[in-house]
Amino acid sequence: MKTMTLDDYPHFSFFDKYYLALMAYCSLFKPNISMDLGHNFGDSAYALSPFSNKVFTYDISEVGRNHVNTVKLMDNVEFILLPGPEDCLDLLFEEFDLIFVDIDHHGPRETKIHQKIQQSGYKGIVFWDDVRLTNGMKDFWRDLDIPRVIQEWHGPTGFGVALYE
Repeated sequence: MKTMTLDDYPHFSFFDKYYLALMAYCSLFKPNISMDLGHNFGDSAYALSPFSNKVFTYDISEVGRNHVNTVKLMDNVEFILLPGPEDCLDLLFEEFDLIFVDIDHHGPRETKIHQKIQQSGYKGIVFWDDVRLTNGMKDFWRDLDIPRVIQEWHGPTGFGVALYE
């Protein structure tokens, strides 16, 4: 695999350590198939794409519909608009090597996704965005029963890294 530099990805506003960190983790794990759940602008899918063979980016709202062009720039990224927010619970989490979750940040849906990931038998790293953003997310993160750490790349809202074994 070619060594990537920031010059290879001019779209990015790499001034944000958040996406650099996500890209760095991905460069370490070199996942075959990555999941980006919660598309919005597509920057996280873009960050996962240089070191993943394939990235599936799922949007659970109409927001990302306006930003599909970002991920269309990358040959290995597939954008999927889910019919509704609860449809993300039907995804086959065990088919992925790396998962990034960046959805509504209230906590209950993240809890359901966490439970589905555990039930699926998924083994690997899951990144959880904004684990300090709301009281619901703080509760969700505090109650996780697996190895986890908060990274400070995303400022005071936190970036969670959890290990599913």
